[in-house]
Amino acid sequence: MNGFVPPKIYRIITKLTPVVTNDILVKFNDKYLLGKRNNEPAKGLWWTPGGRVRKNEKITDSVHRVVKEEL
Repeated sequence: MNGFVPPKIYRIITKLTPVVTNDILVKFNDKYLLGKRNNEPAKGLWWTPGGRVRKNEKITDSVHRVVKEEL
């Protein structure tokens, strides 16, 4: 055994592993911020800012990072 997961098994694992994400609703002066998506899925549609939570990242830290990246 070489210590690696065989590619076929790895694909199954990654397909079944949940991805933790956040969506952020920004309200200012009774208005809500939306952005137009540049990428698929839903390219060209209006969306709330959001993104993935990175490994070992606190959810609150990911929200702050995503807001800085997106805005």
